[in-house]
Amino acid sequence: MADSIRQLIINAIDSRLKLITIANGYETNIGGKVFEWRAVPVEEIDLPCIIYRDLSSVNSVLTIGIGGYHESNLNIEVEVICAAGSVTPSTIRKMLADVIKAIGVDATWSGLASSTDPVSDAITIEQNEKIIGGANITFTITYRTKRWDAYNQ
Repeated sequence: MADSIRQLIINAIDSRLKLITIANGYETNIGGKVFEWRAVPVEEIDLPCIIYRDLSSVNSVLTIGIGGYHESNLNIEVEVICAAGSVTPSTIRKMLADVIKAIGVDATWSGLASSTDPVSDAITIEQNEKIIGGANITFTITYRTKRWDAYNQ
C-alpha cells in the first residue's frame, strides 16, 4: 500500500534527523538516537536523543485547476534531550542549531512540500533527581494534495 504525502514527509524528517552527526558536518551526534512519538519515558541510556511529533495540520481548499487541492500546514515539534553529564546551555544550543541546519538542507523535502518555516524554539534545563536539559523547536511544513486524495499531489 502506498504512503500518504504526510507519511512521506514524516519519513523524510526521520531520515534527515538521523543524519545529524559530526561525520556529516554537524556539531553534535544527536542524530544517533531519533524517535518518532516516543510513548515511554526516555532512559538515561537513550540520551542524547531527538523525539519528533506531527502535532496538527491546518488545511485549506484551493480551487486551482480541475478538482482543486487541499493545502496543509503541518506542525512538527522536535525535542532534543541532553544526557545528565553534558547539560550546558552551550551544548543545548549546538543541538538546536544542528536540528535547524538539518531542516534547512531542503525545505521542500524533495518536492513533497512547498515550504518549511520555523515557528518557535525554547531551551529548558530542569533539575529533578538529575539535571536534564533540552530544547524544543516547532516548524510548519506546507504541502498540497489533490482534493480528497491524501496520496497524490
